[in-house]
Amino acid sequence: MPYITSVERIGEAKGREAGLQEGHQTGLQKGKAETLLQLLQLRFGTLPKEIMNKVNSAGLEELSAWTARILDAKTLQAVFQ
Repeated sequence: MPYITSVERIGEAKGREAGLQEGHQTGLQKGKAETLLQLLQLRFGTLPKEIMNKVNSAGLEELSAWTARILDAKTLQAVFQ
């Protein structure tokens, strides 16, 4: 078994932590996107492919803003303004 220095251990731990954080962010984004798509479909019916792609590629801030707007939006387009 090769010898691992304390510097290497620290680097490995930082890398592991960064990977966990990235995985958490990705999971959070996917969950918010899935929830928004479900709400949009329930409210406005079948969604155009462009809207689905837009939601799936959005960041957390956009997803949060759009999810809040769905409560008052009269049209699908109003959610994304």
